[in-house]
Amino acid sequence: MSTSKIKCPNCGKKIESWLVYCEFCGHLLDQARAPKIKAPTSNLKSNVTVASTTVDPVTGEKTLVVKASEQSRGGKKWNTPPKRERPAYHPIEWFFWIGWGLYVFFRYIGKEIVRYFKWCCCWGPPEELKKEE
Repeated sequence: MSTSKIKCPNCGKKIESWLVYCEFCGHLLDQARAPKIKAPTSNLKSNVTVASTTVDPVTGEKTLVVKASEQSRGGKKWNTPPKRERPAYHPIEWFFWIGWGLYVFFRYIGKEIVRYFKWCCCWGPPEELKKEE
């Protein structure tokens, strides 16, 4: 059983005639079988505008492509960051992180001092470091 094959006008690959989209480049082959674009049902301005629906060429699922309108962003461009309510680091955060860093530093120094005295008093230096008398 063989099916007829057509040539994609975009990339030139031979594909099955029953496909709506080219499986190599995604080009729309048949306008009549393409999913219809739904217009909004009400005239109210919303934060979402419906762009189109697309069909995944592999699974055949319809997905709705949605764009956020300019109203949801307050008329700002997409690349402008939102204004912060407070500075980047609150002074309380600075005190916390400075305190934490000092705690870790002194804990490390304390452990090293204890290790040094244990080495000197309890264990002594290794055999290689002992002076021969």
